[in-house]
Amino acid sequence: MILQVTETRTRAFDVRCLTEEDENAVRVLTGGGGLPGTLGLRALLRGGAVLGDYGGLPQLQVAAALLPLYGDAPLAMALRAAGYAADGQGAVLTAPTMRADYGELRHFLRIALDWAGRSYASYHIWAVAPARQEEVCAQYLASGFSLRGLRCLQGEEPMLIFADRPLPRWEEPVKRVHFADRRLPRLLEQGYGASDFGWDHQGMVLMLRPVSF
Repeated sequence: MILQVTETRTRAFDVRCLTEEDENAVRVLTGGGGLPGTLGLRALLRGGAVLGDYGGLPQLQVAAALLPLYGDAPLAMALRAAGYAADGQGAVLTAPTMRADYGELRHFLRIALDWAGRSYASYHIWAVAPARQEEVCAQYLASGFSLRGLRCLQGEEPMLIFADRPLPRWEEPVKRVHFADRRLPRLLEQGYGASDFGWDHQGMVLMLRPVSF
């Protein structure tokens, strides 16, 4: 008789608001530079504005900050200047800084979206991420965000810009565009957005629909 043994790994989550006691862990994770687009790590930690996950390990695995759009943090100012929530209402979630082997980004983003919604009820929540990998975009869309922009906010690196409100999925998409398509930034500027996606032999395919910001 042959016994087949399947090994299962228990996932450990420890997503919570970080405090001043976690400052050193955040600095180790970020290489001492702090979270991107922010000012004053200690003040953010003191105000309960940083979410992190240790994942059951001694080292912090991922962290991101929730910034008010009316503030003077570089990311908030850049987002307002780009025309997103120019009235300063709402908040923006910074791009998560995480370890290369962190595999629970979708879970982290879902908790972050819920946390942000409770912190800024009735206001728009925005989020940004570097436009390097289509898989990262897929994680945001699968977490409940919708893609609204792709442009440079700080420096020369293009950033994906997400909103917390998904688009209606019962309507047929107007356009199907690959993530790597050079037309994507212009289409997003023209008022299209994406909440869902698919895959083909060329990679990620975004389902674009017209939206209003």
